[in-house]
Amino acid sequence: MNKNQRPETRERILTTSIELFSQKGFDGTSVNLIAHEATVNKALIYYYFKNKEEILDTAIDSLFAGMTDLTLSFVQETMVEMISSKRLDILTDCLRFIDKKSLDEFIERLEDYYLSVLHYAIDKKAVLRILMLESLKNDSKYSNGLFKFLKVIQEDDQNTIYKTIYKADQDFTYTSEMTLHQFFFTIIPIVNFAAYLDDYKTLSNKENQTLIDSFLRSCHTNTMAFVSGTDLLLHNANN
Repeated sequence: MNKNQRPETRERILTTSIELFSQKGFDGTSVNLIAHEATVNKALIYYYFKNKEEILDTAIDSLFAGMTDLTLSFVQETMVEMISSKRLDILTDCLRFIDKKSLDEFIERLEDYYLSVLHYAIDKKAVLRILMLESLKNDSKYSNGLFKFLKVIQEDDQNTIYKTIYKADQDFTYTSEMTLHQFFFTIIPIVNFAAYLDDYKTLSNKENQTLIDSFLRSCHTNTMAFVSGTDLLLHNANN
Protein backbone atom coordinates (compact mmCIF):
# COMPACT_ATOMS: atom_id res chain seq x y z
CA MET A 1 0.00 0.00 0.00
CA ASN A 2 1.23 3.47 -0.86
CA LYS A 3 2.12 5.39 2.32
CA ASN A 4 0.05 8.36 1.14
CA GLN A 5 -3.03 6.14 1.03
CA ARG A 6 -2.78 4.96 4.64
CA PRO A 7 -4.42 7.94 6.40
CA GLU A 8 -7.20 7.93 3.80
CA THR A 9 -7.82 4.19 4.24
CA ARG A 10 -7.84 4.41 8.03
CA GLU A 11 -10.28 7.31 7.89
CA ARG A 12 -12.55 5.40 5.50
CA ILE A 13 -12.63 2.45 7.88
CA LEU A 14 -13.38 4.75 10.81
CA THR A 15 -16.11 6.69 8.97
CA THR A 16 -17.77 3.54 7.64
CA SER A 17 -17.70 1.90 11.07
CA ILE A 18 -19.34 4.88 12.75
CA GLU A 19 -22.09 5.00 10.12
CA LEU A 20 -22.77 1.28 10.62
CA PHE A 21 -22.65 1.49 14.42
CA SER A 22 -25.19 4.33 14.35
CA GLN A 23 -27.50 2.46 11.97
CA LYS A 24 -27.25 -1.13 13.20
CA GLY A 25 -25.88 -0.71 16.70
CA PHE A 26 -22.41 -1.56 17.94
CA ASP A 27 -23.22 -5.19 18.68
CA GLY A 28 -25.07 -5.58 15.39
CA THR A 29 -22.09 -4.54 13.28
CA SER A 30 -19.47 -7.15 12.43
CA VAL A 31 -15.92 -6.56 11.27
CA ASN A 32 -16.85 -8.45 8.09
CA LEU A 33 -19.60 -5.93 7.39
CA ILE A 34 -17.24 -3.02 8.03
CA ALA A 35 -14.72 -4.51 5.61
CA HIS A 36 -17.40 -4.99 2.95
CA GLU A 37 -18.85 -1.49 3.25
CA ALA A 38 -15.42 0.17 3.44
CA THR A 39 -14.21 -1.91 0.48
CA VAL A 40 -11.13 -3.16 2.32
CA ASN A 41 -10.10 -6.62 3.43
CA LYS A 42 -10.58 -7.68 7.04
CA ALA A 43 -6.85 -7.94 7.69
CA LEU A 44 -6.44 -4.27 6.83
CA ILE A 45 -8.93 -3.30 9.52
CA TYR A 46 -6.86 -5.20 12.09
CA TYR A 47 -3.75 -3.47 10.75
CA TYR A 48 -5.18 -0.13 11.94
CA PHE A 49 -7.34 -1.21 14.87
CA LYS A 50 -7.09 -4.05 17.39
CA ASN A 51 -10.86 -4.63 17.40
CA LYS A 52 -14.26 -2.95 17.07
CA GLU A 53 -13.89 -1.38 20.49
CA GLU A 54 -10.76 0.47 19.46
CA ILE A 55 -12.56 1.86 16.41
CA LEU A 56 -15.37 3.27 18.54
CA ASP A 57 -12.97 4.42 21.27
CA THR A 58 -11.05 6.37 18.63
CA ALA A 59 -14.22 8.10 17.42
CA ILE A 60 -15.36 8.92 20.97
CA ASP A 61 -11.94 10.27 21.97
CA SER A 62 -11.94 12.46 18.86
CA LEU A 63 -15.45 13.73 19.68
CA PHE A 64 -14.52 14.76 23.23
CA ALA A 65 -11.18 16.23 22.17
CA GLY A 66 -12.96 18.49 19.69
CA MET A 67 -15.54 19.56 22.27
CA THR A 68 -12.79 20.28 24.78
CA ASP A 69 -10.84 22.37 22.25
CA LEU A 70 -13.90 24.48 21.43
CA THR A 71 -14.63 25.06 25.12
CA LEU A 72 -11.02 25.85 25.97
CA SER A 73 -10.90 28.42 23.15
CA PHE A 74 -13.99 30.13 24.55
CA VAL A 75 -12.54 30.10 28.08
CA GLN A 76 -9.19 31.54 26.99
CA GLU A 77 -10.46 34.07 24.46
CA THR A 78 -13.47 35.27 26.46
CA MET A 79 -13.38 34.45 30.17
CA VAL A 80 -9.64 34.74 30.77
CA GLU A 81 -9.40 37.82 28.55
CA MET A 82 -12.24 39.58 30.37
CA ILE A 83 -10.82 38.65 33.77
CA SER A 84 -7.38 39.98 32.73
CA SER A 85 -8.89 43.27 31.55
CA LYS A 86 -10.81 43.61 34.85
CA ARG A 87 -14.17 43.47 33.11
CA LEU A 88 -15.15 40.18 34.78
CA ASP A 89 -14.79 39.02 38.35
CA ILE A 90 -15.79 35.52 39.41
CA LEU A 91 -17.53 35.35 42.76
CA THR A 92 -18.72 32.24 44.58
CA ASP A 93 -22.26 32.61 43.24
CA CYS A 94 -21.98 34.60 40.02
CA LEU A 95 -19.93 36.06 37.20
CA ARG A 96 -19.85 39.81 37.94
CA PHE A 97 -19.23 42.18 35.05
CA ILE A 98 -17.98 45.72 35.37
CA ASP A 99 -20.87 47.06 33.30
CA LYS A 100 -23.78 45.99 31.11
CA LYS A 101 -21.70 46.39 27.95
CA SER A 102 -19.26 43.74 29.22
CA LEU A 103 -22.11 41.43 30.22
CA ASP A 104 -23.75 41.81 26.81
CA GLU A 105 -20.43 41.11 25.09
CA PHE A 106 -19.94 37.97 27.18
CA ILE A 107 -23.43 36.70 26.35
CA GLU A 108 -22.87 37.37 22.65
CA ARG A 109 -19.59 35.41 22.72
CA LEU A 110 -21.24 32.66 24.77
CA GLU A 111 -23.93 32.28 22.13
CA ASP A 112 -21.28 32.18 19.38
CA TYR A 113 -19.66 29.38 21.36
CA TYR A 114 -22.97 27.52 21.60
CA LEU A 115 -23.35 27.86 17.83
CA SER A 116 -19.88 26.44 17.17
CA VAL A 117 -20.50 23.54 19.57
CA LEU A 118 -23.88 22.90 17.99
CA HIS A 119 -22.43 22.73 14.47
CA TYR A 120 -19.67 20.45 15.73
CA ALA A 121 -22.22 18.19 17.44
CA ILE A 122 -24.30 18.04 14.25
CA ASP A 123 -21.19 17.07 12.31
CA LYS A 124 -20.52 14.30 14.87
CA LYS A 125 -24.16 13.25 15.26
CA ALA A 126 -23.45 9.63 14.29
CA VAL A 127 -21.11 9.19 17.27
CA LEU A 128 -23.60 10.91 19.57
CA ARG A 129 -26.38 8.59 18.40
CA ILE A 130 -24.18 5.59 19.16
CA LEU A 131 -23.52 6.88 22.69
CA MET A 132 -27.22 7.52 23.22
CA LEU A 133 -28.10 4.02 22.04
CA GLU A 134 -25.39 2.37 24.12
CA SER A 135 -26.44 4.37 27.20
CA LEU A 136 -29.69 2.35 27.26
CA LYS A 137 -27.85 -0.95 27.59
CA ASN A 138 -26.87 -1.92 31.12
CA ASP A 139 -24.29 -4.42 29.92
CA SER A 140 -22.57 -2.14 27.42
CA LYS A 141 -19.02 -0.93 27.93
CA TYR A 142 -20.29 2.45 26.72
CA SER A 143 -23.41 2.69 28.90
CA ASN A 144 -21.90 5.68 30.73
CA GLY A 145 -20.35 7.17 27.62
CA LEU A 146 -22.38 10.38 27.66
CA PHE A 147 -21.16 11.12 31.17
CA LYS A 148 -17.67 11.69 29.79
CA PHE A 149 -18.94 15.22 29.19
CA LEU A 150 -18.82 15.68 32.95
CA LYS A 151 -15.03 15.66 32.76
CA VAL A 152 -15.04 19.19 31.33
CA ILE A 153 -17.48 20.62 33.91
CA GLN A 154 -16.02 19.27 37.14
CA GLU A 155 -13.44 20.55 39.61
CA ASP A 156 -10.56 18.25 38.81
CA ASP A 157 -6.82 18.83 38.49
CA GLN A 158 -6.93 16.81 35.26
CA ASN A 159 -9.53 19.17 33.79
CA THR A 160 -7.66 21.69 31.64
CA ILE A 161 -10.72 23.92 31.37
CA TYR A 162 -11.16 24.14 35.14
CA LYS A 163 -7.44 24.76 35.68
CA THR A 164 -7.41 27.54 33.06
CA ILE A 165 -10.31 29.42 34.67
CA TYR A 166 -9.00 28.83 38.21
CA LYS A 167 -5.58 30.18 37.25
CA ALA A 168 -7.22 33.39 36.03
CA ASP A 169 -9.49 33.75 39.09
CA GLN A 170 -9.05 31.49 42.09
CA ASP A 171 -12.59 32.17 43.32
CA PHE A 172 -13.86 29.91 40.55
CA THR A 173 -15.24 26.52 41.45
CA TYR A 174 -17.72 24.05 39.98
CA THR A 175 -20.57 23.60 42.43
CA SER A 176 -22.67 20.45 42.19
CA GLU A 177 -25.66 22.54 41.07
CA MET A 178 -23.64 24.24 38.34
CA THR A 179 -22.38 20.90 37.05
CA LEU A 180 -25.89 19.44 37.06
CA HIS A 181 -27.34 22.45 35.26
CA GLN A 182 -24.65 22.54 32.58
CA PHE A 183 -24.94 18.81 31.96
CA PHE A 184 -28.74 18.46 31.82
CA PHE A 185 -29.71 21.90 30.53
CA THR A 186 -26.84 22.72 28.14
CA ILE A 187 -24.89 19.64 27.08
CA ILE A 188 -27.69 17.07 26.86
CA PRO A 189 -30.05 19.42 24.93
CA ILE A 190 -27.28 20.06 22.38
CA VAL A 191 -26.60 16.31 22.11
CA ASN A 192 -30.30 15.56 21.64
CA PHE A 193 -30.80 18.34 19.10
CA ALA A 194 -27.83 17.22 17.02
CA ALA A 195 -28.78 13.55 17.18
CA TYR A 196 -32.43 14.09 16.20
CA LEU A 197 -32.12 17.12 13.90
CA ASP A 198 -32.57 15.17 10.66
CA ASP A 199 -35.59 13.30 12.02
CA TYR A 200 -37.21 16.46 13.35
CA LYS A 201 -36.50 18.28 10.09
CA THR A 202 -38.47 15.61 8.24
CA LEU A 203 -41.37 15.71 10.71
CA SER A 204 -41.56 19.50 10.92
CA ASN A 205 -40.85 20.18 7.25
CA LYS A 206 -38.54 23.01 8.25
CA GLU A 207 -35.03 23.85 7.09
CA ASN A 208 -31.93 23.13 9.19
CA GLN A 209 -31.12 26.80 9.69
CA THR A 210 -34.65 27.60 10.88
CA LEU A 211 -34.44 24.85 13.48
CA ILE A 212 -30.94 25.86 14.56
CA ASP A 213 -32.02 29.49 14.97
CA SER A 214 -35.01 28.40 17.05
CA PHE A 215 -32.83 26.21 19.26
CA LEU A 216 -30.35 29.04 19.83
CA ARG A 217 -33.18 31.36 20.86
CA SER A 218 -34.09 28.79 23.51
CA CYS A 219 -30.46 28.80 24.68
CA HIS A 220 -30.62 32.59 24.91
CA THR A 221 -33.79 32.44 27.01
CA ASN A 222 -32.12 29.95 29.33
CA THR A 223 -29.05 32.17 29.72
CA MET A 224 -31.06 35.34 30.35
CA ALA A 225 -32.96 33.62 33.17
CA PHE A 226 -29.69 33.74 35.15
CA VAL A 227 -28.99 37.45 34.55
CA SER A 228 -29.43 39.80 37.50
CA GLY A 229 -28.23 43.34 36.89
CA THR A 230 -24.65 42.98 35.68
CA ASP A 231 -24.31 39.51 37.22
CA LEU A 232 -24.67 36.15 35.53
CA LEU A 233 -25.74 33.86 38.33
CA LEU A 234 -24.05 30.50 38.73
CA HIS A 235 -27.06 28.91 40.40
CA ASN A 236 -30.79 29.42 40.69
CA ALA A 237 -31.53 32.63 42.57
CA ASN A 238 -34.23 30.86 44.60
CA ASN A 239 -31.73 28.48 46.23
